[in-house]
Amino acid sequence: MSIEDQVREVMEVKRSEGIVIEKPYTISPNATIEEMLRMSKQYKVKSFLVADEYNHLLGIVTSRDIIFESKSKKFLK
Repeated sequence: MSIEDQVREVMEVKRSEGIVIEKPYTISPNATIEEMLRMSKQYKVKSFLVADEYNHLLGIVTSRDIIFESKSKKFLK
């Protein structure tokens, strides 16, 4: 395994085993379901904190919240 691959694996484990995640992944309430799915694949996570432009927590959205949603262009809010 290359050094870069090792670093990537360690970072993934360190992030998932932490009790408190200092910089959680957030998504805008104006994001579409399509954007959330793309980000889920990119970051390899299944849930996001929904935060406004001031980084105030508005809620949480998970893959289970949208499992039966057929309109990927639909906004989260």
